[in-house]
Amino acid sequence: MRTRFMHGGIDSFAPHEALELLLFYAIPRKNTNPIAHELIKHFGSLTALLEAPPERVMRVPGIGESAAALIALILPIARMAEKERLGEKPLMTNIKAAKAYCSRLFHGVREEVLYVICLDAQGRVLRAVRALTGTIDEITIYPRVILDIALTHKAHSIVLAHNHPSGLEEPSDADLQTTDYLRTTLGAVGVPLLDHIICTDNGCVSIEQWQSNQPPRPAPIVPAQKAADKKSPRKKPGGPPNIDE
Repeated sequence: MRTRFMHGGIDSFAPHEALELLLFYAIPRKNTNPIAHELIKHFGSLTALLEAPPERVMRVPGIGESAAALIALILPIARMAEKERLGEKPLMTNIKAAKAYCSRLFHGVREEVLYVICLDAQGRVLRAVRALTGTIDEITIYPRVILDIALTHKAHSIVLAHNHPSGLEEPSDADLQTTDYLRTTLGAVGVPLLDHIICTDNGCVSIEQWQSNQPPRPAPIVPAQKAADKKSPRKKPGGPPNIDE
């Protein structure tokens, strides 16, 4: 298995085979194929296993602290390497760059998370802060939380990013309402909200771009007023004057 990897890389491996090879370095001199199958069966997928906390992984028979720690290290080290590759302050000066940066924030994340990305005056990322977890449907607490993050990191402007684990790329009504609310509220205190990026496994959507591409909504149709409704009501003797008078 190791020779196969050294000569051909990991692309030809099935998930359980990649895990089998990894486990060999924590459980040497033992056939790790059965336990690799058991781990993926227990957690449902290789991704779910890599995201699981070590204490849960250790509940699977045959997995000790060394193997659980090795599994838990994979995603954090990959994220650390990606951050190093991008540099400490990657530029986010256009929608394409914003989508590329945000997609990496949610790699392997399966719960809904909101990030506040703080930018300097040149559009460089100062810090991406994981602010909230859960469905975005309670807008009342967001301005305070987001403003605190922006002020703490001396942000010139911010970009919001959250994921849709369901895979739905189109912004929900709650996403749009929250974005509009935050854009107005934060702008009033001098913290521009430049965009709100929604990420799924299939790609990212910019709410700023999405809203600009939507056709204008038609004006509401007002029902024709009945002729009888147009007549001013008769004034009662001694009563107050009609509004129309």
